[in-house]
Amino acid sequence: MLLERYGLKEPNRKGGSQENCDNQESAYITLYESIEKAKQAWIDAKKMYNEATEDDNIDSLIHRINACEREYMHLLKLARRESISVFPDIK
Repeated sequence: MLLERYGLKEPNRKGGSQENCDNQESAYITLYESIEKAKQAWIDAKKMYNEATEDDNIDSLIHRINACEREYMHLLKLARRESISVFPDIK
């Protein structure tokens, strides 16, 4: 499951140790970093598309833009499901 890929698990309702909390926080940071990387990859793909000249290259860049956008949106949904704010300055 994708949650396990980022180290996220169902919260322990019976309380938990400090180590569990630290691991969860670390997983959230990893997810946040993944979101930032996906966003940057999407932006980079759009920049490359705007500078492309060959038809074959343009086609592959369109696919790349779509894939990067889907990855970014998927990670945002995952963060929303885990109640993680991707905008830490906004409360």
